[in-house]
Amino acid sequence: MNMLKCSALILVFLYGVNCQVPIVGECPHVSLQKHFDSQKWLGTWFLIEAYYTDFLAGGKCINQTFTQSDDGLIGIKLEQVNNQPGQESIIDGSGVFDEGKLFMSLFGTSFIDSFVDILETDYENYTCNWACQTAKNNDQTKDTLVWIMSRKSTLSDELIKKCYDVLEKNGISSEYLTPIDQQNCNSSN
Repeated sequence: MNMLKCSALILVFLYGVNCQVPIVGECPHVSLQKHFDSQKWLGTWFLIEAYYTDFLAGGKCINQTFTQSDDGLIGIKLEQVNNQPGQESIIDGSGVFDEGKLFMSLFGTSFIDSFVDILETDYENYTCNWACQTAKNNDQTKDTLVWIMSRKSTLSDELIKKCYDVLEKNGISSEYLTPIDQQNCNSSN
């Protein structure tokens, strides 16, 4: 197991329930999706590859659905099937968009406040997302997460490579990405 992969619960797609890849020093300055259109981005996204997290370990068929209410608040629903014992886990939350950032509060075993940077998306096929925050017990360390997501349960190698290129351009490693099992899921994708 890579030394940089952590094993404590800290974040769920974000900061607080899963574990993420730590880096020493400051979070790199990243370029967000230009002219981000939150209305086009809303909907269901399937997790294709991600940095390892304890929350995702042993899970499959992971997807997130984003909706918007009349007051502008974003509804968030994260779903996954746990391989053992094969039951579905659901975490709900809410958030708001500011440019290419989604500020979120997720509810589950704990309350989580976090954000996600949308680095690049074509809205119809893929989105490349990233988060970097100060570690809970160490101001010198930052915890990072990366998610490559698709509107379907699969994504072409070409579009995965495109996300890898976006990560590299922003000084973010793709080395820690692991594929998410989207096989034999009960969905219409």
